[in-house]
Amino acid sequence: GRTSDMTMTVFGDSFAIGAANGLHRRFKTATLHAKEGEQAFAAVSELDRLAPSLTTDIVLIHVGNNGVIDEVALAAAIAKIPTHSVVVLGLPRVPRFWQDEVVKQLRSVAARSPRVKVADWYSLANPHDAWFVDGVHPNGNGVREYGNLIQRTVLGE
Repeated sequence: GRTSDMTMTVFGDSFAIGAANGLHRRFKTATLHAKEGEQAFAAVSELDRLAPSLTTDIVLIHVGNNGVIDEVALAAAIAKIPTHSVVVLGLPRVPRFWQDEVVKQLRSVAARSPRVKVADWYSLANPHDAWFVDGVHPNGNGVREYGNLIQRTVLGE
């Protein structure tokens, strides 16, 4: 694949941990900053702290599985990522009461930052319960589809 020589840093929660296998297969490296049950504010705070020093080709941010986000804080953290990195924002599919609000918040952040590419996992995966172990975390099929989506998003396809 054309992404196999690209490096990536991933910020997120247990979804990102589960999806990592699909990313490792498609990208040269996928360095994870993700914890089980991580609230978005904690991931965004870590992104904010590390952003200026990031050197990877791609920075993938997949937050919102565990609750709403702070749009202002996320936008500010993204602004600190060096301009050589492609920034990808994943829209989560999480059948919980906050899902629609989170998707709206993330679309809003992306709309305000022209450099951000949106990986719309929500729209892609929502009809496919069979891609999930429990509605939230991806199984083998989900991992493959997510990896394909991120690859297409990075390549602008």
